[in-house]
Amino acid sequence: MRVLFLTEWYPHRDDSMFGLFVRKHALAAAKAGVEVCVLYMHHDSLMQRAIEIEENTEGNLCEIRVYYRSSFRQAAMEGYKRVLRDGKPDLCQLNIIGRSALLAHYLRLKHHIPYFIVEHWSGYLPQNGAYENKPFLTKRFFRYTVKHALAVLTVSEILERNMKRCRLNHPHYGRIRNVVEPFFFAAQERRSSTTLRLLHVSCFDERAKNVCGLVQAVSLLARQRQDFCLHLVGTGKDIDQAKTFARQLQVPDNMLCWRGELEPRQVAQEMGEANLFVLFSNYETAGVVLSESMAAGLPIVSTPVGIAPEVINADTGLLTPVGDSEQLMNNINFMLGNLQRYSPAIISKQAQPFSEKAVGQQLRELYDSLI
Repeated sequence: MRVLFLTEWYPHRDDSMFGLFVRKHALAAAKAGVEVCVLYMHHDSLMQRAIEIEENTEGNLCEIRVYYRSSFRQAAMEGYKRVLRDGKPDLCQLNIIGRSALLAHYLRLKHHIPYFIVEHWSGYLPQNGAYENKPFLTKRFFRYTVKHALAVLTVSEILERNMKRCRLNHPHYGRIRNVVEPFFFAAQERRSSTTLRLLHVSCFDERAKNVCGLVQAVSLLARQRQDFCLHLVGTGKDIDQAKTFARQLQVPDNMLCWRGELEPRQVAQEMGEANLFVLFSNYETAGVVLSESMAAGLPIVSTPVGIAPEVINADTGLLTPVGDSEQLMNNINFMLGNLQRYSPAIISKQAQPFSEKAVGQQLRELYDSLI
């Protein structure tokens, strides 16, 4: 079985984290015994040559990255020629609807290669609004692409609901989980028993992540107890705004620790040393950090965004209304006082559907059924 991944986002020479979750899907499928070829076209207007192609092979996974200066069509055709060197694909997985859908339609009509969609984009959510602001003809193209897919898989129920709200209807919607790497599951064995530690991991985009609202909740909690510290991992365009806001609220320095950007294994270590994970986002398509923290056996306080309503229950944590910093403070306070109720082993077990093995097996079974 040979599956072609067409994707709008994928790690490339300028950004090793861009679309990393798509690569994790490809690796999971490859390790499940599927022959996977990824074709990714990346625009670079500063290139001297019209096209540059990079190829990489890792087990059953072949990656073809085509960098182009101006012509997407030329890049797509040159890239597909490289794909054909190892044979014609049986099926196409279209990751995120965009320009790559043009090639998916070409392969469907010209070479009778069917495709299905795996969607991650937050633009369908009303809090983001990017889809609603697209031109009429672009929306028609999106609807056409969904209509002719064999199936549509989303990374959360919330994303599926909002795609349907955008009139992207299909009789066969389904769910696919983002992959959590094995070392996150190992982190639950290294829980620290020292000072109570809260953990937040994000890209510091205030519109989506509401880090200032989280800092406000910490400021309120600091008036009631001083036995904790919030560790904030990550960086982004609004991190200085969050730091300035913390100074304005006069949050004690020993209650906030700005950790900066960390590698995934370092994030797993942070989760292994924390007592509680906190996410106060205004919106998420999935929220990979939620599944990662569960894998590490870490209880959660989160707003009902992304996968949170699907995975947070009496065993894993508490949900908090979006934007309600006072309720967030109350929930964090309750959790810190009742950590003994939450078993790291039970929480980690509930994250097993996000493991590489589980997702890989799900993808293999899906390919078999679609083909």
